[in-house]
Amino acid sequence: MQMKKLLFMAIAVIGMAAVLNSCTKDCDHEDGKDGKDGAQGAKGEQGAPGADGKTPTIEICEETGFWIINGVLTNTPATGKTGQDGESGIDGKDGKDGEPGKDGETPTVAISDDGFWVINGEKTNVKAAGTTGPAGPSNTFTLTFVFDGDKPDVRQTVLGGGWAKEPKSTVKEIVPGLYEGNLTGASLFLGWFADGATEPFDFDSPITQSMTLTEKFAQRIESVPVNVVSLAVNYVNANPGAYTLLINEDVDNPGGLSMHVDNVHLTIIGIGKERSINNTGGEHSIIFTLNSATASLTLGNNITLKGRVPDSQAPMINIWGGGSLVMKEGSKITGNNTIYMEGAVYVGGSNSSFIMEGGEISGNKTSSIYVDATGGVLVTNGASFTMSGGAITGNFMDTNVPADVCINSNAGSFTKTGGTIGVLVDLRP
Repeated sequence: MQMKKLLFMAIAVIGMAAVLNSCTKDCDHEDGKDGKDGAQGAKGEQGAPGADGKTPTIEICEETGFWIINGVLTNTPATGKTGQDGESGIDGKDGKDGEPGKDGETPTVAISDDGFWVINGEKTNVKAAGTTGPAGPSNTFTLTFVFDGDKPDVRQTVLGGGWAKEPKSTVKEIVPGLYEGNLTGASLFLGWFADGATEPFDFDSPITQSMTLTEKFAQRIESVPVNVVSLAVNYVNANPGAYTLLINEDVDNPGGLSMHVDNVHLTIIGIGKERSINNTGGEHSIIFTLNSATASLTLGNNITLKGRVPDSQAPMINIWGGGSLVMKEGSKITGNNTIYMEGAVYVGGSNSSFIMEGGEISGNKTSSIYVDATGGVLVTNGASFTMSGGAITGNFMDTNVPADVCINSNAGSFTKTGGTIGVLVDLRP
């Protein structure tokens, strides 16, 4: 029945198409009315059931401990539920005691460059911050400088082991006379002294403590008249110690100035310009004689010893029983004319010495013709001569034969590290 309906409808459709086609070719016609919808067809038969889906594979990642589902790593930790307790097992027999463990080695501990503890070579994540210890002693020291007069004290703070800077000393008027102490120039300043010290403070030494330093000046001996050399020497012999004689004019001296007491030391300095001590004594007069092993005479700046006119029969300085002559820059010995071989300076005896650091010995003469004669310096009988500066030139023997220094065959020692000698006669073997 159903098939018949479908066949009838197909024939009708074909017929209508033929009529429409004929009409479109020959003439225009009016549109037909819409036909009615056909009846709904019957339901089809139910298809066969589909197949079941596959069960997923589940694993655990050993590295991360997360679930793996079908080969894909999840971000879920693989933590299962707690299972039920199993039945209690049978107690086992007591085991043997284990052997005592060995002592572990003491770890090595260090600190890394960025400040973390390092144990047995392994850097930890713990900062190596120790606890703060008690405060140590201060490493700075205070030096207090006390000036002579009304000038206020000066203080310096110096790091331990450092050096202090020497302040400029007070300016004092220089007055001629005999002074206590050994002055190095025409200045009365002796140095900075710590409490109770007998030697001035050495500013080249490092500072290790706080201290007070007081400037000290040479004190003039009021009882000794100025520019009177003989009275100054007498005072020194009567009061052993170190002294400086400052003279500001030329001085005539008849000779006979003997320094024969132990531990007497006299320095003579001219003030302002060259000052001379002239030998005005008899033909055998000697200006200075030293005959004590611990006595010393120092000729400082601007001091000249001048020989006797007319001729003398003795040296100007005679060191024969011990003692030391020191010549500094600016000193001079000249004008001595003797008939003996000693020259201007005679140094004899095992405890006698001549130290020449500067100055000049020139214009002296002896008329002696002996082989060990000299117009300048004679060193003999175990005495010593050390020269580091100055000049010994222009001295003569006999008839204008140059003869500046003679080191006799029995002399002690001769050391020359500087200075100038015109003619040296060394008779030692």
